Amino acid sequence: MERTPPEPRAGVLRTFGYPDAEVHVTVQPRTLAWRASRAGVFIGGGVLVAPVVALVPPHAAWALGALTLGLVLGLRRWRERATVTALRGACPRCGTALSLDRPVRLRPELSVPCPRCRHTATLEVPSPPGSP
Repeated sequence: MERTPPEPRAGVLRTFGYPDAEVHVTVQPRTLAWRASRAGVFIGGGVLVAPVVALVPPHAAWALGALTLGLVLGLRRWRERATVTALRGACPRCGTALSLDRPVRLRPELSVPCPRCRHTATLEVPSPPGSP
């Protein structure tokens, strides 16, 4: 279970040609143990699945695919230092309330689609003081 509490932060939604909109986001910091365990599960899963799928012709292609997929998904989890779990705000273009369908990895610029006007706003969340 994750031991670090989620952090509420202020963010900005930007859409070219429209004024910025402030939003409230909840960010879940990820510990080294969480990242390592999730990465290990995906990489280990790829290693366990590879021999099974290698029984299907063309043998090497399926095994390499399983290993590659496990490695890629494991590296994505390893790089996930924080997760955006909630978002409250309005679309900068049309004012529709926006939210996230599911938790997503916090990236320097995260795309948030508007269900009404179909434009994509870019979410920027500043780093908290003292973080790298």
